Amino acid sequence: MKRRNPTSDDLYQKFHGRRASKSTVIEVNEADYGSHPDLAKLGDLLSLTVGQDVKLTGKHLNQPEAMEEDAWCVEIKFDPQRPVAVAAEPDGKQIFFVKGDQDISRYLDKFPVDRDKELLDLGPCIRLEYFTEKGFDHFQPTAYFHATGEESGEYPGDNGFNPTLLFNRIRRKLYLVGGVYHVEPDGIVD
Repeated sequence: MKRRNPTSDDLYQKFHGRRASKSTVIEVNEADYGSHPDLAKLGDLLSLTVGQDVKLTGKHLNQPEAMEEDAWCVEIKFDPQRPVAVAAEPDGKQIFFVKGDQDISRYLDKFPVDRDKELLDLGPCIRLEYFTEKGFDHFQPTAYFHATGEESGEYPGDNGFNPTLLFNRIRRKLYLVGGVYHVEPDGIVD
């Protein structure tokens, strides 16, 4: 039996529990998103937490706790009126941020980076929060979060398994690079 390659429609259906529509599979310029002509929309980005030498605590893993003296942490919130889509390529191995207002320039003074560079390495992305509807929650609009490195490391937070958040200051685009996550029906897992 010949197996076919997964599609963005397949990933969307697996992740959400219902068939994809025109608005849930995003056509993209392949030059910006590897060799993928389209991506499966996972949800609308609510926030990203980036930090070094911190762990996350609390019911929703939203309380950063310093592990080292020079630890730092920044939570970036996104405008729901100009939503950034959290999307994945058909295999679910790479997350992309697509469309919307990705300009996080107002946060740059909180990061230990040279703000004059065009491409900025902001550090380990330790938490991603997004808004969507999934079948196991009866398609009720819900905010979901994922602590990257959660299952592959000793604790959620900066543990070496996190993807890195990059920001192109000129193009005003965010990129998630590396990490050991992938997209499954239950969500984004490590």
